[in-house]
Amino acid sequence: MKSFLCKGNKTLQLAIQQLKEDETKLIIICNAGVNLNLKTQEISLAERNILILSPWTKFSLQSSTDKQPKIQLISFLLYEVMQLDQSLFFHTTSNSYLKIALSQKQFIYVSHLMRVLHYNLNYIHSAHDSVYINRYLLNSILLAIDNAYYFNQIGKIDVHLPNFPILHKFIFLANKHFKTHHNVHFYAANLGITTRYLANIVKEATHKTPKSILNNLINQEAIVLILEDNYNLNEISDQLGFNSYPSFLIFFKKINGLSPSQYRTKFLNKKI
Repeated sequence: MKSFLCKGNKTLQLAIQQLKEDETKLIIICNAGVNLNLKTQEISLAERNILILSPWTKFSLQSSTDKQPKIQLISFLLYEVMQLDQSLFFHTTSNSYLKIALSQKQFIYVSHLMRVLHYNLNYIHSAHDSVYINRYLLNSILLAIDNAYYFNQIGKIDVHLPNFPILHKFIFLANKHFKTHHNVHFYAANLGITTRYLANIVKEATHKTPKSILNNLINQEAIVLILEDNYNLNEISDQLGFNSYPSFLIFFKKINGLSPSQYRTKFLNKKI
């Protein structure tokens, strides 16, 4: 696994030269426009675009404007992914790619995790469990991208499933109400079905549970608010619909391994 923070075409080309052909590449465009050149085509990338390149894909990147590009790049081997079979975007073949446009909040979340992974890979070498931490970060990044891909492309995925209208409405309701309604029963009741039936529908199409989708939305929003540093932690807890700060603390620490205050202290002012 390798990670690069590239500013300008020169550092970008140096980073690309260090990549191995059998690695999957994950590229996020932080600013400006960039052209991706494959064997037979040129792809235009804009700010907040993410690109996944399958192994053995030969490519080059070059700024399409006068502005110096800022790019985050991770390369990894497939065995480093914990749940490869559940990822929507790994059905690519050699010389193929997938381009995803992130929302501002999705970009903040994914970019932050990529910076943390970059810091750990390049500056922390002593921790005996660093390999597991880095794999956890990588898989958190891939899960966030997986969710972004699914939410952005829902109209193109499994549209012929008998229960697709129910699935589509659940995703809409989840994005609308995740801050105020954390219980899956609320969504099942709105859809006029049982929680078990909803779980079966969601799992068939996404390989996820309704609860895991809700928790991921809540956690991403929590991290964005924590890193914005415009609210105290009790206010964030209230905004996300928790009955008390201790409830938010338990939820956040279970997913991220740190309390909200520890997370803010560790990452907010760290130049990574």
